[in-house]
Amino acid sequence: MTLKPTKRFIQRIINSIEIMVKYTLLLPFLLSLGGCSSEKDGRPRQIVLEYKNGNVAIEGTLNGENEKVGEWKTYFPSGDLFERINYDASHEDYYKLYQTYNENGRLIRETQENATQDKNHFNFVEKYYTNEGLLRYDISTDIYKEYDDGGAYYDYFELEKKIYQNGSVMKAAKFIDHELIYTDWYDINGEFQGRVYSTNSKYKVEHDN
Repeated sequence: MTLKPTKRFIQRIINSIEIMVKYTLLLPFLLSLGGCSSEKDGRPRQIVLEYKNGNVAIEGTLNGENEKVGEWKTYFPSGDLFERINYDASHEDYYKLYQTYNENGRLIRETQENATQDKNHFNFVEKYYTNEGLLRYDISTDIYKEYDDGGAYYDYFELEKKIYQNGSVMKAAKFIDHELIYTDWYDINGEFQGRVYSTNSKYKVEHDN
């Protein structure tokens, strides 16, 4: 059994589309796609779109199957970088690198694939920042590729951390295959306060004495 793309992955795509809608009205002023077509001729093509003012809007590479490969960049009309995506991830639910910037040039979202020793183990870390550059939360996801009689399937282990403004962890939530298992809570000084378990919609709280 192979899991479908995660809701968070789908929402990430939706968010990017919503932001870029702001600039869609400028697309009629873009220059030619430079030979981009839907025909699959087996040859990779470099794609460059430009705004009417001459600044690059989008650039990247399509392979012979008209699929995005390698690094793609999207820019604000001012010429400042809006988004950088590297599509060559080891797992289809994630990007190898994904970065989004605001109009002030601050990084506000990032996904990074980390190297592992096991070819059947994938690790991705997502980080989300405020417009001022403060870390809001991060999500570390470990994906393990397993096999059974039906073929390959994947197990997802996620740890999501919410962060106080002073940088201390507020809470850390553990998910297995996208199901919440427990949440650890901390005070603003980073002192552990307790663990809240979630099993079949029944909750209990445990404290260290």
